[in-house]
Amino acid sequence: MRMKNLDYISLIHKELTGELNAAEKQALQAWQNESNEHSSLAEQISDVWTMSENFSLDYDPNPTVGFSKFKQRIQAEAPTQQTKVIRMVPMAMRVAAAFVLLLGALFLFDMNLSGDNTHFAEADIDKVSLDDGTQVVLNQGSSLAVAESFNQSERRVILDGEAFFDVERNENAPFIITVDNAEVEVLGTAFNIESNESIMILDVQEGLVQFTQNGKSELVKAGEQLTWNKKTNQVSRSIVKSENNFSWINKELSFENTPMSQVFEDLGRYFNKEIKFSQKMNLECTFTSPTLKNVQLKDILDVIGATFTMEYKMVGSDVEISNFQCN
Repeated sequence: MRMKNLDYISLIHKELTGELNAAEKQALQAWQNESNEHSSLAEQISDVWTMSENFSLDYDPNPTVGFSKFKQRIQAEAPTQQTKVIRMVPMAMRVAAAFVLLLGALFLFDMNLSGDNTHFAEADIDKVSLDDGTQVVLNQGSSLAVAESFNQSERRVILDGEAFFDVERNENAPFIITVDNAEVEVLGTAFNIESNESIMILDVQEGLVQFTQNGKSELVKAGEQLTWNKKTNQVSRSIVKSENNFSWINKELSFENTPMSQVFEDLGRYFNKEIKFSQKMNLECTFTSPTLKNVQLKDILDVIGATFTMEYKMVGSDVEISNFQCN
């Protein structure tokens, strides 16, 4: 969906009332950083809001109805009545100023400014082509906000969730992805980013990617995986062990002599489930299957159960394996 600058006025209001979520906070911050006009407007609205925070009304105002009645009253009284001077108490003036400022801002941004592109994959994956030729695949429930200044001196986007990027090379305009308070920067390459409340996983398929967080940068090469634990702020690296790290893009899984420990790891990541083991089990045996496309987790677990000795149950959104034995 397209996100207009008009929508950022609503985000400012949500920030002031404490209703802003993490993704919206990132989008609002990026928008404010784009120009002095954006940051100045945000400050003005915040200042007026602060001045009027102690004002209270004993009724619920309806600006649309109120403004309509006000116009009708002016039209009715203007020809016959003398001009009246209305003195407003300071607090009322502040509230009126806030109301006028918000109305003016809404009108200005709605009429004169174009909005950012925000893409949201709601019910299924969404394939997005950016203006520079970069191809992005958004996983279900993920969003990508594209800066107004995209493809000028830099190509900046904000990711919430998971996406695969095939970035068109441009050495004059680095491609920068903001994920929480970290950045991933490339000139042109292919990689996958998965981010949730706890961790961010970066899998590089081609080229070289730079990860920066808290002032520290690391280069990640093709075939490598970087994991950032957001709670402990620890960063670790490993070798990409499975092609299934990119399997969600085509909605298919593939296993060829894959150790069962990796199979369960792939299934958990693919289906966004936590697979738990009630005790330590031998997972050294391997599993091979034809390409599995558009299958359900239960179906795969049943196949594994028929191949080996396994007992499991679905516990809420997780899977609990109570017994597994290599035959």
